[in-house]
Amino acid sequence: MKLYKDKYFLWLSLAAALVSFVFYYITKAPTVSFWDCGEFIATSYIMGIPHPPGNPLFVIIGRFFSMLPLAADIAVRVNLISVISSAASVFVAFWLILRLAIGNRENPPDRAARIGLGIGAFAGSLIMGFSNTFWSNAVEAEVYGLAMLLMLIVTYLALIWSQNTEKPGNDRWLLLISYLLWISLGIHLTTFIITIPLMLYLAYIDYVKNGLERWPIWIVMLLFVLYAVPLQTQILSIIGINIRAYELESFFIIMGLLFSASLVMFFITRSRGQESVRIWGLTLAIFAFGVLGYSNQVYIPLRASEKPAINENDPSDWSRFKAFLERKQYGQESMITRMFHRRATWENQFISHPDFGLFHLLTKQFASPDAKLTL
Repeated sequence: MKLYKDKYFLWLSLAAALVSFVFYYITKAPTVSFWDCGEFIATSYIMGIPHPPGNPLFVIIGRFFSMLPLAADIAVRVNLISVISSAASVFVAFWLILRLAIGNRENPPDRAARIGLGIGAFAGSLIMGFSNTFWSNAVEAEVYGLAMLLMLIVTYLALIWSQNTEKPGNDRWLLLISYLLWISLGIHLTTFIITIPLMLYLAYIDYVKNGLERWPIWIVMLLFVLYAVPLQTQILSIIGINIRAYELESFFIIMGLLFSASLVMFFITRSRGQESVRIWGLTLAIFAFGVLGYSNQVYIPLRASEKPAINENDPSDWSRFKAFLERKQYGQESMITRMFHRRATWENQFISHPDFGLFHLLTKQFASPDAKLTL
């Protein structure tokens, strides 16, 4: 079912995005905010190097926005990145909710169902858009609005792929997913949080349809992701394994071996039939699109070598660039060892602390809308 051709859903999704945009625009920061915002604004304006691991794509986008005559204040221009990307996130969230609710049915819903689906998607997307955490990041020069937009787009594309597995050419969505996931690392590492469950979901859907016929695609891609995810260090430290998986030399070696193995298998299987060639060809293409997306990181050493006024860690040579991407300056500690030395009460951690209490975090999302309007 081609949802985007339904004007009722289209107009509702645009309305949700427009409502969000208006409120974000009204409540956007009038100039520089605290924390990382000033750093991102300044580095965007001069195309500098912010703190590791650098956010190169955000800086490039920020530079573009800083040149647009949208406001007198440069900070406001860069703040608009979050305003626009967060409103776009609400738009994508509408369609994501709708696609989840409708599934892969071929026949369009009846009138009553259409109304209910539209209202549900409209309400759900706005609930996300006006939650405290999301709204706070939608009004200042932070990376999380763009990161959320990319995560939602990738998740939506995964749903499109999973609901159209019988259609020819459907695998092209996998190429776009690979590209967006890897280019998103130039915005923020947060975007890779969804990668492992997303890959497992896609592999499961493919297994249901094709069995183990296309196993090379998912074995190679899972290895690709499991080794490359910068959050791997933190994930492993949960079970007490305190290693740094994101060493660049070994990363490039593993990636080179995976690519070489895929390339060799592509040529070996050419004599086994068209399907084998297609499977290994798709594996290579997914790999190549991921590398292409990740290539935005080249900005970091190239720009650092020009010695901009803000050039944190000066990652202009290989050793500095390596330490920069590996986030060496932040150190590393096992979560297992940390958990036995309590730094706060259980109440502060899980209930009432204004910044870290889990229950407080959940309850404050919609607690005081007036606080936003008085900014």
